[in-house]
Parts: sequence; structure tokens; C-alpha cells
Amino acid sequence: MTSRKAGRGQQPRHAVELSFMAPRSIGGGVNHFRAQTTGSYSGDWDHGRALAMEYLDYVGKHPTNGNTTLLACIVLDMMKADTSKGLIIGFMGAVNEYAMSVARLLSDETLASNQAASLPK
Repeated sequence: MTSRKAGRGQQPRHAVELSFMAPRSIGGGVNHFRAQTTGSYSGDWDHGRALAMEYLDYVGKHPTNGNTTLLACIVLDMMKADTSKGLIIGFMGAVNEYAMSVARLLSDETLASNQAASLPK
């Protein structure tokens, strides 16, 4: 993995490319989660899942050292903004489903490797 820092006066790539992020107007930095509520739990849940898919697509295309902390920054800004439960649960549920799927694949590969290694030669 590589890390590419934004140059002086430039915003990090994720602040520009992800629809739910934006540069902070006061004090600098990035607002990592500025999604608006739809006004209903189910609408927020759907919207949160859509934003999670956008996030997962982005980090899949940009697996940098800098992006390893991006999810934590998103969660912290969700907490600061008192984000609706539907947005949080939709977003985090989708990210968790993806993480569980990948963990399962890796677990199966590890199991297969360990079984192959234990076979008599």
C-alpha cells in the first residue's frame, strides 16, 4: 500500500471524490460524514447503505495507507454530528456485511492451506 498526501492547499482525494465528505470551512480538515437525513428510518437506512457502497468502492480502488484510518474518521464524524440511527446502521451494516464476507473467504483459504500443509508428503 502506498500513501499520497495532499499537497499544501489541496484537499485529500477522499474529501473531493466521496459525495458524503467535504472540506471543513472553518479550521481546515475534512468533514468525513455530512449526509442529510431523509426524515424516515428506512429511508436513512437505504441511504446509509448506498453511501457505504460508495465508500467500499472508493477504498477498493484506493487501498492506501492513508485510507486505512478513513472508516474511523467517518465514525467519529458520525458521532460528532449526532447522525440519525438509520444512516449509521445502514452504513455500518453494509460495511460489516462486506467485512464478514471477506473474512469468510480468507478463513476458508487459511483452512484449505492448513489442511494441505498437514497432509503427509
